[in-house]
Amino acid sequence: MKKVILALAFAGFAAAQTDFGLEYGNLIGLGANDPVTISVNVIKMALSFTAYVAMIIIIIGGFKWMTAGGNEDRAAEAKSTGWRSFSWPGALPAG
Repeated sequence: MKKVILALAFAGFAAAQTDFGLEYGNLIGLGANDPVTISVNVIKMALSFTAYVAMIIIIIGGFKWMTAGGNEDRAAEAKSTGWRSFSWPGALPAG
């Protein structure tokens, strides 16, 4: 019985904590977006940038491979560039 009364007491306290102060963002020029939306947008932009850079590295590796002209060393370097493009986006969050 004590647990139920205690839970009900804290439920009212937790419900009162829903004001995040978002209306003050407009007053100081920050906008009315909540912090979760802003964080999601920043993460989307970072992942898009990472994808573009990885695609450019893949294209460079493919160009090197096509212009290797049968030279095994240059072909190996091109393969290495291609594989780096796949490992590079995974290494970013770990860095």
